[in-house]
Amino acid sequence: MSDYTKYQEEGKRDNFTMMPNLIDDMELSPAAYRVYGHIRRRTGEIGECFETSKTIAEYCKLSRGTIARAKKELVRSGLITITKANKGHGEFASDVITIKDIWELNEIWFSHISKETRKDVVLEHKEYGRIALNNTVASGSFPEPKP
Repeated sequence: MSDYTKYQEEGKRDNFTMMPNLIDDMELSPAAYRVYGHIRRRTGEIGECFETSKTIAEYCKLSRGTIARAKKELVRSGLITITKANKGHGEFASDVITIKDIWELNEIWFSHISKETRKDVVLEHKEYGRIALNNTVASGSFPEPKP
């Protein structure tokens, strides 16, 4: 029995990160894709990351300026939100980076929108907000999930 089969049978699911396939269709810059993967890994089940840009830069082997641009791109794309964590006495300590849960959008994307038209769509959803799939703003929305 291979180690892979053993892990499947025992149901071990530690030490890996899953990303919606939709992320790969979003035409993110390589830096934004890398930073998203790192943040997703760090957020775990709670969906929040408290790492500084300096720490992310060191881990991802990118400059702090590149991290700042990648974070802005991820915010513009609707994949993360960034808020300031209050240190106390009115001081801000760090950013709180929250990953938007887009698993349902991922399902809608691949089950309702044809492959040919995916590149021209900006997803708008009442719960999830806007997910921009490329740098051009196109009109359109996607259907609610099938019952």
